[in-house]
Amino acid sequence: MVGNSAGRAFVGSFTSAGGLGITAAAVDRDTGALTVLGSTDAVPDPSFLAIGARDGETVLYAVGESAPGVAAAFSADGDVPALLGSVQAVGGDGPTHLALAANHLVTANYTSGSVTALPVLDDGALGPPPTSCGTRAAARTPTGRRARTPTRCSPTPPGPGWSGWTSAPTRCASAPSTPRPAR
Repeated sequence: MVGNSAGRAFVGSFTSAGGLGITAAAVDRDTGALTVLGSTDAVPDPSFLAIGARDGETVLYAVGESAPGVAAAFSADGDVPALLGSVQAVGGDGPTHLALAANHLVTANYTSGSVTALPVLDDGALGPPPTSCGTRAAARTPTGRRARTPTRCSPTPPGPGWSGWTSAPTRCASAPSTPRPAR
């Protein structure tokens, strides 16, 4: 954006509590005032959003904090976010956080205690999950302490293909893996 042109803000709200889902708003750069442009309820209970870009187009990613959990991609250049492709199941319940890393959308599925990586396709849409890894909330480590439940995603450390959502990084396989306790 150049000069005083409006920016965009996206707000997720729980549809199960009467929210509109994902609302797009124009942001006045001088005053910070928001002007609602439109909304979509294509994803139930969108609790976390992230912005990416594909071929010059702004892409908005959202998780649906539901059971079963879902995630979706939206074109964010119009007044109303438009669904790209289809809503994808994340293979876990209650995804509460997401991150873009290594051409994947990674979700932390709080209720089921897992982490899922959905491939980002060439057009920005999401493909089905090839990988799910993480810990279960009730799992015990070899030392007898409870393993952590993932609550957020971050592409660090130590690099693509690693999960930093348990108490110690766990390498994700290219196929569904057995949940591993934190070390």
